[in-house]
Amino acid sequence: MLRELLARTEQIDDLRHLFGALGFHAAWEPVPPGPWLGPAQAEAAGVMRAALVARHAAFRVFAIEARDPERAVRAAAQRLAAQAERGLACALGSGPRRLVCASWRATARGSGGGGGGGGGGSPAVRLATIPLERPPGGALDTLERFSPLAGETSLALSLRIGEALASEGVTPRFFKAFRATLERLTDRLGAPRSRTERHTLALTALTRVLFLYFVQAKGWLDGDRRYLIHRFDESVATRRHFHRQVFDPLCFGALNRPAAGRSGVARALGRLPFLNGGLFEPTAL
Repeated sequence: MLRELLARTEQIDDLRHLFGALGFHAAWEPVPPGPWLGPAQAEAAGVMRAALVARHAAFRVFAIEARDPERAVRAAAQRLAAQAERGLACALGSGPRRLVCASWRATARGSGGGGGGGGGGSPAVRLATIPLERPPGGALDTLERFSPLAGETSLALSLRIGEALASEGVTPRFFKAFRATLERLTDRLGAPRSRTERHTLALTALTRVLFLYFVQAKGWLDGDRRYLIHRFDESVATRRHFHRQVFDPLCFGALNRPAAGRSGVARALGRLPFLNGGLFEPTAL
């Protein structure tokens, strides 16, 4: 559905339908570009018109028509930060056709810059570009993460969208960190004796954890996007062994078998999918 909506998006008027499909309340309220962004900023970005196209509580989504969409959304995000307003700025670009989105988040004190943003430090503008034609899966995932959750406050939504935008372009850093973590875990394992086997065991464990977080982000773990954190907190609070009481039955008693074949311990973990791919099958290691 999102692919079709993106392909049909030709002008900023269409963005209200896109964000409506994501779960926002669609709107259309024209905003004078000069008074909103400042005459100099609006002129520099070639802003021709702007409008409020969607909202969720106090969180607002603005659409901007401009010759320089990246510059326009950055200016809009900076304006939102200056007023400590929760929102998202979007613009459409051509050559290639793309949707450009920007928001802001406050950084920690001492991380550089001045005040503003209503947070602990200077505001940092985050930007993502989503192709309108044949968008990759990662771009669609980013867009889906914009969807408001039931009962979510504008602050919580703003923080979550900021995280989604911040995750754009981190792939090289991620793989570098993943390799470093894999090597450290391999070196610290006491068994098996062969480093090749320890490396295989460490890689399997990390892959399982990463896949669990992917499944969790989709809401497939009992409908809870923070399922693992909540289960870990419960284990700590009740002094239960997380690995024995949660992680093992989750991986090897629930996710690797149909619901009808699960034990009572596994069923107590909630509504969980059957992932018939072999990743959660016990190994000889």
